[in-house]
Amino acid sequence: MLAAMTRTSSPDLLVLRAVRVSGFADGTAVSRRTGVDQDTVGELLPDFEAYGWVTHAAFGPTSGWTLTERGRDEDSRKLGRELEEPGARDAAEQAHKAFEILNGQLVRACTDR
Repeated sequence: MLAAMTRTSSPDLLVLRAVRVSGFADGTAVSRRTGVDQDTVGELLPDFEAYGWVTHAAFGPTSGWTLTERGRDEDSRKLGRELEEPGARDAAEQAHKAFEILNGQLVRACTDR
């Protein structure tokens, strides 16, 4: 059922998307979330900052990256472009259907008595 989900997104899309989904994350967290090695993440995030897609902030001992409005636009553009590749939209739709089934089971398990 999920065999078509073997496609891998580009590291730049994975990293940008991870920052968007996380809201605020350091490079280590982005690497763990995406599977992109820390060296690549460490190169991409400063580049993304130079493009105006992310911003780095520090609060005491905690620091991390957040997406800017421009970064959200770029993330949407990159994701849309990826979905136009042959087979990508079908794979995403299959994954979403599988998620809906599992999510429904989880919701019932958490709410039914």
